[in-house]
Amino acid sequence: MKLRVLTLNMWHGLDGNSSIHMGQLEPQGRREKRLTNAIADLRDCAADVICLQEVNPAPTLSKELSEKLGLTQIHTIDNSGLRFGKWGLPPPLFCGITTLADTNLNLNFLGEFQLSGPALSYASDFFCFRLKETRMVLFGMLEDSPWGRVLIGNYHLHHGVELTGALKSKLNDLYRDKVVSEIELKGAFDFCYAARDRRLRELDNLKKQIDRLRKEFRTDNIILAGDLNCSDESLEWKKVISWGFVDCHSKVNGNDGGFTWDSRLNTENHRYGQNFHFPWPINQITENVEAREQLRQAFLENEFRLRRIDYLFARGPISQAIRSTKLFAEKPDTNGIYISDHFGVMTDFQV
Repeated sequence: MKLRVLTLNMWHGLDGNSSIHMGQLEPQGRREKRLTNAIADLRDCAADVICLQEVNPAPTLSKELSEKLGLTQIHTIDNSGLRFGKWGLPPPLFCGITTLADTNLNLNFLGEFQLSGPALSYASDFFCFRLKETRMVLFGMLEDSPWGRVLIGNYHLHHGVELTGALKSKLNDLYRDKVVSEIELKGAFDFCYAARDRRLRELDNLKKQIDRLRKEFRTDNIILAGDLNCSDESLEWKKVISWGFVDCHSKVNGNDGGFTWDSRLNTENHRYGQNFHFPWPINQITENVEAREQLRQAFLENEFRLRRIDYLFARGPISQAIRSTKLFAEKPDTNGIYISDHFGVMTDFQV
């Protein structure tokens, strides 16, 4: 008996550094083409469980995916701005997280939990009030898997600059070459540390919910799927591993490849992505024009380096049943269009 699990960030293709100012990154009609291709690819992969992030608009698209793929679905809203019924500000943003599963697995909704974001925040399929970035986790339970009950956590962590060893060296070089001052260097580091610390707090909140649900529903089988927004050299990845989870890719493939964020192959989508208005406070870090440009380039190079940011983690007896893990949607259509700016991860578990 086998269970195939897939995670994929579908990429909403929107630009904006807040929930109020948004625009479409892609040419008219391109997103619709990607979505058509995505549905076909998701159907062809024959996954039993599909965990999606950046599903937009979440309520209607989740229902459409459920109907066209013949799977049951649960979903939650994360970033939505202000919305009442069909009216919303900004109009294109109604983003969320969706989990789909084979009907025979009996997927039950266990809850949606806010990992970070404003305290004054609410979102449903009909009314939303979320004016700043909000990060959520969606929990479901597979009641009838080959391993009995399996807890599924579908997450999407904060998008902020990861302070890698290479970026740290680059920033120190800019200070050594007197491009930035000591105060400006500290400002750049503090910005990166703030993003890291937010993700670590999100993971602390995630762990609390995992422990509560594991105890309440008496299951040791847990799968975490989603976008960690940082690589496997990060403290965030190491924290998840410290909880006893296995990185499904690493268990099967070691350190070989598996880049889910690949500007070398996924060139066009990443080119559009580079127009995204990243919330980088460069103008607050320095008033020097040259320093601003050098910092912008350093952050861009770091952001679009090859790495893994999408993961499937497993814990409990099911983690011993990992048989294969591979990338999903890593090939374009005949027109060279990839369905997302991410590649997904798909793992087969087998008794």
